[in-house]
Amino acid sequence: MADEITAPEEIQEEQDTPTIALLFELENIGFQGRKVVFDVLKSVLADKDMKLTPVLFSRCCVDQPIEKGLPKLLELLGHPRVSAEKLVPEILQGIRASLVDNTPKSPAALAGLLKKALAEGYKIGAVSDLDQDAALQLYAKLDIGEPEEGAVVALESDAGTSESKAWKSAARSMEALIPSCVVLTTSSSSSLAAVASGMRCIVIPDDYTSFQDFGGTDTILDALDDGATKAILDTLAVHP
Repeated sequence: MADEITAPEEIQEEQDTPTIALLFELENIGFQGRKVVFDVLKSVLADKDMKLTPVLFSRCCVDQPIEKGLPKLLELLGHPRVSAEKLVPEILQGIRASLVDNTPKSPAALAGLLKKALAEGYKIGAVSDLDQDAALQLYAKLDIGEPEEGAVVALESDAGTSESKAWKSAARSMEALIPSCVVLTTSSSSSLAAVASGMRCIVIPDDYTSFQDFGGTDTILDALDDGATKAILDTLAVHP
């Protein structure tokens, strides 16, 4: 049987079709990451007779790394002389272990969303605030297949979720058209980074970030559910 001949217009259409990616915060969209950080930090501080509240956590530890926010948190808790530097390794180790070894359940709608996006021809990428090995282990738990090389950007390899260059790096690794990509975020810092990168941004705040300002983003959703899945796919379908 003779090989099928592809019409020139079909070839041109394939060449003109942009590569579009759906990107997301790996821990916070996928695995209740911010709650994990709160629980670990609360436990460590409780051992030092300090009581962490959601308000103090949101004030000091949501939009910056633990190692930067902890000194101010200790001051507000009335323990400024406690060494933040000594506590940080224990806290980070606990966060990593809780996410990688005792991984929280991922939202049921997330796997469905990612699989539908893949089926419709979109690329999938993520940005993490963990180390590269932990980020790849966590991504594997989504059970959506291996990521493309460079599509999972970890803190040690580039920058975390609050840096626009991390989102750009993930998109460029997949040769995606940056203005057409959509980023799912949970906080104002990650949202600002996504917008600054030139991508469209959909925010799904959590209990610790719902009070924040998400100006400049495209959409704010209450939760990642079936309705959100449709809204996200509809946004991906209409692109520059």
